[in-house]
Amino acid sequence: MAKPLNSPLPGVEVAFYIISWTVICFYSAYETYLLALGNMENLNINDFVYGWRILGNRWKDISNYEWHFWSSWFWEVLPWYCSHILLGRLVERFNFKYKKAFFLVHSFTALCYVMGPLPVTYMAAHVFIMFAASQLKSVKLVWCLSLALLSGLNISAVHTLQKTYMTFTNEEHFYLLLFTSAMMNLRYTSAAMEFVNKKSDSKWKDCFDFFTYCFYLPLYFTGPLLTYDQFEQQINGPVKTWTVSRVKYLVRELMRILLWAAFLEFILHFYYFNALAFDLHAVRSMNRWPLGGLGWSQGQFFHVKYVVMFGLPAVISKFDSLNPPAQPLCISRIYLYSDMWKYFDRGLYSFLKRYIYIPIGGDPGRYVQKFVASAACFVFIYYWHGMFDYLVVWCSLNFVGVSLEAIATLVTSMAPIRRFRESYVSPPMWRRLKAMAAAPLLAISIMSNFYFFMGNDVGKVFLHKLVYYGTPQSYAVVLFSMYCLGQTAMETERWEQRSRWWDAEEKTQ
Repeated sequence: MAKPLNSPLPGVEVAFYIISWTVICFYSAYETYLLALGNMENLNINDFVYGWRILGNRWKDISNYEWHFWSSWFWEVLPWYCSHILLGRLVERFNFKYKKAFFLVHSFTALCYVMGPLPVTYMAAHVFIMFAASQLKSVKLVWCLSLALLSGLNISAVHTLQKTYMTFTNEEHFYLLLFTSAMMNLRYTSAAMEFVNKKSDSKWKDCFDFFTYCFYLPLYFTGPLLTYDQFEQQINGPVKTWTVSRVKYLVRELMRILLWAAFLEFILHFYYFNALAFDLHAVRSMNRWPLGGLGWSQGQFFHVKYVVMFGLPAVISKFDSLNPPAQPLCISRIYLYSDMWKYFDRGLYSFLKRYIYIPIGGDPGRYVQKFVASAACFVFIYYWHGMFDYLVVWCSLNFVGVSLEAIATLVTSMAPIRRFRESYVSPPMWRRLKAMAAAPLLAISIMSNFYFFMGNDVGKVFLHKLVYYGTPQSYAVVLFSMYCLGQTAMETERWEQRSRWWDAEEKTQ
């Protein structure tokens, strides 16, 4: 259901907010760019390689390990993505009833080639354990086993055993196992939770469907996560007719994702903000403007990175008539904590809501249970991401922010407050008050993300310079920036809900 539209504001006022926010972002990023150029000789030489020849072999920043790894690994997986698309269409056309069998066989073949037989067997053993647990029809058992298997990602002794008994050609190969194990944990937990309540006459068919979902190749490596209930409904649903409009849509989406990937690669040849974030001395010596630009650049890079990492597999799955979660919203146009969680990693949000929040939260009126459910979600996020110290700050601040937002929503929905607002506060003024109230919470949200993007040490620098040792002028600039961001986000929501052009395109497939 679409969110209610915020009241319109005068065009001049809206333009002022949008222009102000844009100028603040790009000015601060330009300050960071100049600082990175001036600090090149102090940056770690191992964070750079020679880049594209067409750009004169400029240095390219490769310090963001996740992007560097997946952008390189893509070429290993690309032939298997192509064969999945092409062979899948032939099976779909001539032997439709074997479509899921093809998906499973092709996925196992691809994964054994790319990852090796032992890591794939290791994954399959985890999946079978969870399938067996689901047949005992115990939610508690499913969760206990899921968390026990997940703990292997956080115990160094388990890592040592994995490296001893599996053949890893390099550290990147081991990282691939860790990353895909985390994604697999979400999938087999989702499937097991659904199978707990599922009635079926055929255990073999259930096991086959369980494995097909967990090892479905397009969404295997980076997601996005499609929970089992949605996957089952879509994979067993009718095949979408191949029309000219559908082909155009898929080609356009594929080109859009590849262009964003090329844009990121291009930017990394000129703007070395990732490498700069690893130079703690340089970060500590920054004044507030380039420091803010560093944080904004990290956030934008993180967003576009996941537009690509989620977007490419999502487009490939659409060839199979699936409808995976939509791409992440740009974090520079989100002003509420809850929206950040709802609209960035939508698959993870669906997982948390369906399997943790709703079972614990209970009925709508039970507010204490809802706060407990929210806390449980963030505890799981902390555990799933690896239990690092910076995650404590990130998850804690996010829990506080989401809770304060929920309390504010509850208070403003009370009858006396609602009557006062309707009688004495105009809709445009209410929108301004919302943006003002959201500004401090938004600042906390962004601060917590700096810990997540850049770790504990750099996060502390932001906290000290912008909070502990801030000045009245710096506080005013931060709050004004957050207010303009809030107004820009509200106006963007209004534009999106009025146009909805992307939905119309997708419905023509």
